[in-house]
Amino acid sequence: MAITHRGITYTESAGTPAMVLDLPLNTGVDIDDTTWFAGGAGSYPGTLTPFEPRQADGTQARAPRFVLLTWTGATAGATLTLSGEVTAIHGAFSEIGSAGDSGVSKSGLVLTHNSSATETLTLLLVLG
Repeated sequence: MAITHRGITYTESAGTPAMVLDLPLNTGVDIDDTTWFAGGAGSYPGTLTPFEPRQADGTQARAPRFVLLTWTGATAGATLTLSGEVTAIHGAFSEIGSAGDSGVSKSGLVLTHNSSATETLTLLLVLG
């Protein structure tokens, strides 16, 4: 059953995800990310127009966040797809499950359970 927490939906192909901790890192965004300035090039000095807020330009930089969740009943090859207020999975870490060969791989906003067994995983995700 998919869950939605703080604007992000976690949809699994098998098993059940459960939120343990969602820790927003409200210290800011990546200083090298200039997408907030998209479309704001202008002729400064002389005008402050390029620096005015643009809420409708379609670009919203996301502050990073740590998410800790459990995924009960994750079968071999099961997927967990993230959608909503998330633009990237910067890192995905899982503990070794009972089969000894578990883990997750990521591709875009999809995590795949890499194991030969059905397991309960604890995942630490770094999201943007």
